[in-house]
Amino acid sequence: MISIIIPVNSVSSSLYEFISSLRNQTSGNWECILVDDSPDINDISLLNQICDQDHRIKYFKSHDYNTK
Repeated sequence: MISIIIPVNSVSSSLYEFISSLRNQTSGNWECILVDDSPDINDISLLNQICDQDHRIKYFKSHDYNTK
């Protein structure tokens, strides 16, 4: 199994392109871990949508900006 860890500061088209490239690989034995450090609450929804499309993609929020 190959684990790819991607730090995400904001969801961008390059992230979608990278994930698309991963899905097109001939080897399906991989997982992609998205570590979100973005303060943008909208990114959470977008990242969850990406994960819902492929069970090999996992999402973790590294910081809760709403807590003090």
